[in-house]
Amino acid sequence: MNARRRGFMLAEVLVAVAIMVMGVSVLLGAIINSSNLNRDTRLRNTAIFLAQRQMWDLEERTYLAAPGRMISSEDGNFKADEYSRFRWDSEIEKNEDTASYELKVTVYWKMRRNDSNERSVTLYSQSLMPRETVETK
Repeated sequence: MNARRRGFMLAEVLVAVAIMVMGVSVLLGAIINSSNLNRDTRLRNTAIFLAQRQMWDLEERTYLAAPGRMISSEDGNFKADEYSRFRWDSEIEKNEDTASYELKVTVYWKMRRNDSNERSVTLYSQSLMPRETVETK
């Protein structure tokens, strides 16, 4: 009696399960990678926004500052809690040839709050020196 058996053999089931496990693990890896890239992009965009804000403030202060009272460099943290992983520093160099200030703002951040590695984004700008007021007699 040679009756054909119907159904799957154990080896076939094991091969099918192994293929499914590999496919699911590749899919999970892609989802995790996508999530990490999304977080990185969000943090970088936040850093660029914060750097632009600091640059606008620095440009305004350089334009309104009295000659000789310009601070050449400073640094600090952002006050809002949602920006607690970010910090900044700025530099101002006087360029006599172009009668301008060369401004540089760098924002640093950590990918995770307890991470030791920092990433950064730097913006550069130029601000004209303020006109000196001349009193007429």
